[in-house]
Amino acid sequence: MTLRVLFQLYNSMSLMYAYYIYQLWLLLGLRSCEMVSESQGEITPAWDNKPFWRRLYSTFYGSLTMGGWARLLLPLRRHPLPRVGGGSDVVVRRRAYSRHYGRCLRAEKPFSRGRRYTRHYGPRSPGRSGLYEMAAEIHSRPQSSRPALLSKIEGHQDAVSAALIIPKEDGIITASEDRTIRVWLKRDSGQYWPSIYHTMSSPCSTMAYHHDSRRIFVGQDNGAIMEFHISEDFNKMNFVKTYPAHQNRVSAVIFCLEAEWVISTGHDKCVSWMCTRSGNMLGRHYFTSWASCLQYDFETQHAFVGDYSGQITLLKLEQSTCSVITTLKGHEGSIASLWWDPIQRLLFSGASDNSIIMWDIGGRRGRTLLLQGHHDKVQALCYLQLTRQLVSCSADGGITVWNMDISREEAPQWLESDSCQKCEQPFFWNIKQMWDTKTLGLRQHHCRKCGKAVCGKCSTKRSSYPVMGFEFQVRVCDACFDSIKDEDRTSLATFHEGKHNISHMSMDISRGLMVTCGSDRVVKIWDMTPVVGCGLATGFASR
Repeated sequence: MTLRVLFQLYNSMSLMYAYYIYQLWLLLGLRSCEMVSESQGEITPAWDNKPFWRRLYSTFYGSLTMGGWARLLLPLRRHPLPRVGGGSDVVVRRRAYSRHYGRCLRAEKPFSRGRRYTRHYGPRSPGRSGLYEMAAEIHSRPQSSRPALLSKIEGHQDAVSAALIIPKEDGIITASEDRTIRVWLKRDSGQYWPSIYHTMSSPCSTMAYHHDSRRIFVGQDNGAIMEFHISEDFNKMNFVKTYPAHQNRVSAVIFCLEAEWVISTGHDKCVSWMCTRSGNMLGRHYFTSWASCLQYDFETQHAFVGDYSGQITLLKLEQSTCSVITTLKGHEGSIASLWWDPIQRLLFSGASDNSIIMWDIGGRRGRTLLLQGHHDKVQALCYLQLTRQLVSCSADGGITVWNMDISREEAPQWLESDSCQKCEQPFFWNIKQMWDTKTLGLRQHHCRKCGKAVCGKCSTKRSSYPVMGFEFQVRVCDACFDSIKDEDRTSLATFHEGKHNISHMSMDISRGLMVTCGSDRVVKIWDMTPVVGCGLATGFASR
């Protein structure tokens, strides 16, 4: 046993010494990399001021720490990487001899004159220094077509339940499960720092802010809603009143200045509205399941309440009573978000079934449009009325911008049948036809385009159909698949990645700004004008 261990150790040491000799040969045989200055057209040695012993140390130290000797026999390959950055900058293209992968990697990075890069830029590997061959090039700046991340705020100790942009100010208001309310103002350095830090008695679940009166209403886990008033310079917040609105967690809160009402929903299965002058409860209405989200029309005093059963209830709120107008059913999962557009009288709902439904309330024809483009629960919605675009965010970080300024088709109702409406083969519950035809029953499917009940053999094709809201490939029958043209498959939405969990989103449409927050304790501020162009539509420019 001892001899075997010594023999293995001898072989390992031999390989390591052989690799050191190979690295020394590379170091001595490789020419000094040269750097071309595009502006002056001269050639300057890039390693003239670097001593030989420094190059030797970095070479052998990098190989020891990264274990490059174990990949000595791997073939050298070039891996093209996307260029980092943009604009009319001098971009350095470097060919790095990597000891970490045993491959010749290629990367690009904006070059600043006189700086020597000592890091290894390769896929998945922040390695040690390598040997680079540099050549300067000029690249034009490509126009961005995705949301631009302006700033990221970190500091909360628990999930951020709500984040709102202060209109006409460089400020953000956040409410978190760590029982704090914070007002973040942008400093001259470009960073956001908390100017107000207030600790609550219970975790904060939701928040509403009215800018003209500078009043904040914070819903909590214990069912209470607390009102605060912020000073004009946003450096002080004064407590005003507590509203005992619910017996359980508050899920949504809205403040109506005209009626002086604070309307809220909670996990105690009710919607309540209270008077902000007296602090008294005006009325309550109970549901069969948790009330999860809320929208309110100030002119008609109509409230839209979504619950965990997937229903949306339309209520008419009075001073002390309310009446149920109608119930909207269409989602297969719990309602997670609502958005009401009072101008076009459109209601948008997002649910845990990963879908969005547009309800045409003003048309009074029962018209609905289905939008399917998310892979997770739709947590937040915002409709831009001037540009006819809908912005939606999901729990997996997906940000989707839907073009609603086109003629869309309604998804058909699924038809029910005892046999396939294409080949007339019986389904498995049609025992009589199975006995008469001496065949086995088949499973029932539905074509998303025509809604007919079909079997699996008659619906083998998959296709997207964006005009009907299907941005991903769905099941269609063979006849409908042949009728769909290539131009019909053109996407009517743009998809972007927020790269963090999103549970709440709000927008400042006049400046084209969006703020997102979630359970990862991070708040992100985005410039949405490259995607929606709302800054141009409203006459304001993003800052």
